[in-house]
Amino acid sequence: VGCGECPACKVGDENLCDAPRSMGVFQDGGYSDYALIPNSKYLAKLDGVDPDAATSLACSGLTAYTAIKKANQNSPEFIVIVGAGGLGLMGVQIASSITDAKIICVDLDDKKLETAKEMGAHFTVNSKDPETAKKIMSICNDKGADSVVDFVNAPPTAKLDFAILRKRGNLVLVGLFGGSIELSLVTIPLKSIIIQGAYTGNYNDMVELLDLARKGTINPVISKRYSLDDANTALEDLKARKIIGRAVINP
Repeated sequence: VGCGECPACKVGDENLCDAPRSMGVFQDGGYSDYALIPNSKYLAKLDGVDPDAATSLACSGLTAYTAIKKANQNSPEFIVIVGAGGLGLMGVQIASSITDAKIICVDLDDKKLETAKEMGAHFTVNSKDPETAKKIMSICNDKGADSVVDFVNAPPTAKLDFAILRKRGNLVLVGLFGGSIELSLVTIPLKSIIIQGAYTGNYNDMVELLDLARKGTINPVISKRYSLDDANTALEDLKARKIIGRAVINP
């Protein structure tokens, strides 16, 4: 929900509004039985899509879709997806659906990596392995990955991103973990790499994503469902890493 007046809103990118009004983030309206929507233009048609799945698509699905679209701009042969949580697993499915790339998924959790394989990843690497970067480079014919999508975006993963990105590579940073790293600035022009962020998506992206869901091309991983009264339990389970994919709170 944007202001409708800033440059981003005028081109349809309300997710990047200068004065955002997103419900549950910048104004109340997240955990509730009912929500008042300011304009019917925000209501996408859900016919043919499971409502629980749609809730996930509007969050992790949309964020992952926008990121993978950006990662696909250079027609990658190899795309690395860092993180196999709700965002990363959706990213694997979307990459499998809209790109021709070989997908490499990286995570600390072997169980999540198994799920990533089921979702369409061609290769998986556990980042606990001190040889993670070398293994990824070997998979990429020792040239590096054409595109890397980092759904964690923490200092350790960012260092890995730059280590495995090939010349003319495309790095898309998505996660909001935060932190900082030291970066050799000369590396960027010498390798001619592109670094960009991805933050949720716009309405047109959402329509495209719902079309993929209707076709059965993507299927959100929903491992748990909670009532509104159990919202705190859902958050505790998420913090304890007990949720694979996404959980849904359904009033």
